[in-house]
Amino acid sequence: MLKSVCVSLSLFAATAASADNEIRISSGQTSVLLDTATLSAAASLDLSGVAGNVIAPGELGEASVAFPINARSAKASGGLLPTTFAYDLGDFLGTFTGAIEHEGSVLFNDDAVEVGNFTIGFDGSRASKTASGFFVESTVGITAILFDVAAPSVLDAGGESLVIEADLLVSPEFAAFLFDNGLAASDLTGADVGDARVNGDAGCSGVDVDDNGRVRGRDLFRFILTYVAERPGADFNGDGFRSPQDVRDFFRVLISGFCSLGRMGRGRSVDQRSKQLI
Repeated sequence: MLKSVCVSLSLFAATAASADNEIRISSGQTSVLLDTATLSAAASLDLSGVAGNVIAPGELGEASVAFPINARSAKASGGLLPTTFAYDLGDFLGTFTGAIEHEGSVLFNDDAVEVGNFTIGFDGSRASKTASGFFVESTVGITAILFDVAAPSVLDAGGESLVIEADLLVSPEFAAFLFDNGLAASDLTGADVGDARVNGDAGCSGVDVDDNGRVRGRDLFRFILTYVAERPGADFNGDGFRSPQDVRDFFRVLISGFCSLGRMGRGRSVDQRSKQLI
C-alpha cells in the first residue's frame, strides 16, 4: 500500500504544476464616491440612479456605491468580463498585470446617460505628474475611458487582499465627449470628480494551485509536493523562508471563508461560494 502511494506521488509530482507567489484577484468590490455637485455644475450630469448588482452604500461613506469585482471565471458570453489582475507578492509595482472587471452601472439625467461594467486597467503612456497610468473604462452605455486614476493615497498589496485608494480625474476622452455634446462649456481634462477604493480579494488565489477556478483537495496535495521538492512557490507566505509555517498558512487559507473544502463541497467553484457570501 505504502509503495503504491509513493509511486502515485512520484507520478503526480512529475506532472503537477508548481505553485508560485503570484496573487490573483478573484472577487471583492470597488467603491466610488462621486463629486455629484461638480459633475452637475461643470458637466451637466445629474445622478439619477444605479442599475445592476450595485452595492449601497460602499466603503467610502453613505453617499458612495460599490461595484462587485467579477470572478476570474466570468464569461463574456454572459455579459461580464473576467478579472485578470495579478501581481507577485512583495513586488507589486514591478509585476502587476491584467485588469479588474466589474458589474453594475451609474445613471445620469433621468437615466438617459449610462456608464458601467467598469474596467480598471493600466496604460503606462497615460501616466503623468497627476495620473498613475491606471484608468477606469466604461464598457456599457458610453463605452470610453472615463477617468484616469491619480497616484494612490493608499496602496496595500498583500497575500490575501489588495486595497488601493485614489482620486478619479476626468480623462481626455470623457472630457472630449462632454464638450462635443454640449454638456461641458470647457475642457475638464484632469478635473478631480471623485474618489475610488479598490478592495480586491485574493484569498483563494494562492491555494488554487492549478489555477482552474476551483479549490479542491488536490490543490493541497500539489502544494505539499511543491513544498517537499523545494520548488518556487514553497514560500507560500512570502516571508523569504521555506518553513512548516508555509504549510500551516496554506492550510489556514484553504479552510477559511469561502475557500473551505467542507463548506464548498467537493469540486465546487470558488465563485459559487463567493456569491453565497455576498
